[in-house]
Amino acid sequence: MQSKLFTDVLYFHLKKAFDSVSHDKLLVKVATYGISGDLYQWILTFLHDRKQAVRVDDILSSFINVTSGVPQRSVLGPTLFLLFINDVCDIFGDLNVMCKLYADDLKLYHL
Repeated sequence: MQSKLFTDVLYFHLKKAFDSVSHDKLLVKVATYGISGDLYQWILTFLHDRKQAVRVDDILSSFINVTSGVPQRSVLGPTLFLLFINDVCDIFGDLNVMCKLYADDLKLYHL
């Protein structure tokens, strides 16, 4: 500010992105990070055979299989989400743009 230079900053909140993470693609990324064996199986089991239903008042819909999304309100969910999006900053590698990730927030700025 003292040198009177401008900085452009864009903020993205990716909360809804938690719901759109493909389990199959996430497992591929998990494997590319070198996660294998029992830990990989544990993550697979954590994601596999999840079901959801909707309740309105006292009426519950039928359960359907969930094939995308990382479980929110869990310790592992945000970690898996970060593994999934961790390489998003690579997109801006050839540009003069700085990229910062924190949980489900993305900040891009140019000096």
